[in-house]
Amino acid sequence: MLGLCPALEVKSLEVKSLEVKSLEVKSLEVKIMKLNYSFIILFGLLLPSLIYGQNQERIIFTAYQNFDSRLYVMEMDGTVLDYFEYANYRLQDFVVIDNEVYVTDAFIPCVYKVDISNGELDLVMHDTWLFYFYGLAWDGTYFYVDEWDMNRYDIEGNKDGMAFFDEDVMGSEFANGYYWMINDDNLIKCWDFSAWPDLAEMPDLHFAPPSFQCRGLWFDGEYFWSAESIEGNTGQIYRFGFDGQVVEQWTAPAFQGWGACKVEVAVGIHNPEKTNFALSCSPNPARSEITIAFTRLILFLECYYFERVYIFAKKNRYGTK
Repeated sequence: MLGLCPALEVKSLEVKSLEVKSLEVKSLEVKIMKLNYSFIILFGLLLPSLIYGQNQERIIFTAYQNFDSRLYVMEMDGTVLDYFEYANYRLQDFVVIDNEVYVTDAFIPCVYKVDISNGELDLVMHDTWLFYFYGLAWDGTYFYVDEWDMNRYDIEGNKDGMAFFDEDVMGSEFANGYYWMINDDNLIKCWDFSAWPDLAEMPDLHFAPPSFQCRGLWFDGEYFWSAESIEGNTGQIYRFGFDGQVVEQWTAPAFQGWGACKVEVAVGIHNPEKTNFALSCSPNPARSEITIAFTRLILFLECYYFERVYIFAKKNRYGTK
């Protein structure tokens, strides 16, 4: 809320129907005109924050059983908020690019971008010459997946070469300029890819993961993430350092886990009756309550103030009768 003028408190807020798929508004100016006198209400909060509230962190987790996969969306305390089911998929390792989640499929050599809000998968890359993708890494320019050799692709899914790499990768990630991979021998190995396609192993940096069952590997900028893959039993999701020491852990919501990562999501207004916020105005001649209702797809505001009122939102003008 702006502190330059008295505050106008909203007494009533009603959301009748609102579906916004993409919206970016840096500022919104609302003009209310009564006779020859006008005043301007300036929103002290950004419009996306007003609609969605504050961004909150969420854990994204994959698990598979037989021929099906699930992708879970969890709160940071491990509470499951939602999950999506995929028949005949085996979703495995994650990377996060600009807060968007990408995941590999081990049944078909594919990489998908995931819409966390509805679980939809958008195919990014499908290499018909290969088979199983268990690990996925992103160095800021290329995806890297291991199948027989190390293969790399650009963000559009176009292949950009391969390099000899005789390792079984169960999860991978770039961190501190190096490529890190977890294998099925309870070891996280480090490699230098800077001289691609000549790859150099860095054995002095190898370390053991928190558990022999760890699969999948993701780096949040400070710590690694991995999840246990245990048949018939739920395992743990671990957040741990370069020495394997666990700093946080959560019980997985399903067994045969694999990938785990963290993203920020915009949290919607689920209970409008209990949602309060304040608007600032200058000058403030209002002496009675003003009701604002969101009634259109693109946030149509109706203000009632005794007289005919006009609202200007960016270049769109709406008149209320």
